[in-house]
Amino acid sequence: MNWLSAIRGRIVPYGGDVWKLDYPNIAALAKAAAEILNDQPRFRRTARAQAEKTLGLDQMTDGYLKVLLR
Repeated sequence: MNWLSAIRGRIVPYGGDVWKLDYPNIAALAKAAAEILNDQPRFRRTARAQAEKTLGLDQMTDGYLKVLLR
């Protein structure tokens, strides 16, 4: 389990060859979706905390200023 799966979401194997347009593993996707839907408060809280940490307004503004004021 990686950092995303541990507290913010779920990653499941595709279940086939995406380049050959194999069908995905629907059962794994459904199971992961059910886990998230059944514990939304926790997943929402941790996803929001990560978004604020990595995509906050301060960082976005700093990024724009670095590009625009070169």
